[in-house]
Amino acid sequence: MEQVLAPNKKLSELEKKRKDAIKAKDKAKTEHYRSELVKFYVQYGSVLKTDVKNDREALKYLERALRYEENHALANYRYAHIMYKQGEFVMALSHFQKAIDSHVEPLNDTLMQITYLYMADASLKVAREALDNSETSEGIGSLDEAKIQKLREKLSIPDFFQLEKAWFRKLTGTEEELIDTVQYDLLCEETIHNPNLVILANKDTEIHLIYQGITSEPLENSTYRVLYFVLKSREFIDNKTICEKINLSIETEETNESGIRTAFTRIREKIPFWEHILEQRKNGRRTEHRLRDGMKVVFVTEAGEILPDDV
Repeated sequence: MEQVLAPNKKLSELEKKRKDAIKAKDKAKTEHYRSELVKFYVQYGSVLKTDVKNDREALKYLERALRYEENHALANYRYAHIMYKQGEFVMALSHFQKAIDSHVEPLNDTLMQITYLYMADASLKVAREALDNSETSEGIGSLDEAKIQKLREKLSIPDFFQLEKAWFRKLTGTEEELIDTVQYDLLCEETIHNPNLVILANKDTEIHLIYQGITSEPLENSTYRVLYFVLKSREFIDNKTICEKINLSIETEETNESGIRTAFTRIREKIPFWEHILEQRKNGRRTEHRLRDGMKVVFVTEAGEILPDDV
């Protein structure tokens, strides 16, 4: 059974405030709350797609975002990605193109590269489908079978899952790039020889921390988000600050300080080498964490997935 997250009260509040602004004929506030609703819908749709793996529900929220802002780049990108996954390649191409052309929350360079990859692949699939359809139409007997076979071979391309898993987003500090599976494997091997390198990887529907060639147990999405923001921080960060960094408009069981403490308990249980990576200290009554000095962290996720601070 598909899992569905219930949006928190912020959605209702935003919708009410926008309606009130419309009634008051306050154009500035109406536009402000419209923009906030679009942001919420895109973010919530992204979480449903990536964390909950519920594309059907994700589409509902992305469609709402596009009704308010049809040229929103990230909304079109997410929508196109789901259309591609469902085999609706013409629709996917249309929305990928809108994502590229849009100046509303424009895609970063890496997402642009990913979009072009998907568009190229979708175009080939549309061509392949057209070729298959032509073979069932009248007059096919007049076509050169040898040429058809050559064209078919040229259009024989990997399926969705192979394409998606062949490329990864690699984030190091403020630098982001697209890498392939060979580069990913080499990066993992590098941890064996480099004791100061750690990788937080979202791959094959599982999330792991990789250090000195050792891979942790799979991490829950909620724990992943906590660890992501701690690893990105060079300064000590407490649980309250982590809560602020995790977007609280998507309310899950881990978005309060108690949930953050639970996440750290899971980190200690599932990552035996966590003390080599994270530094912990007491600041009054609060516990703070940060990435240890000298450590380099690389975040890797499959090309079609998002990072916790993408939205």
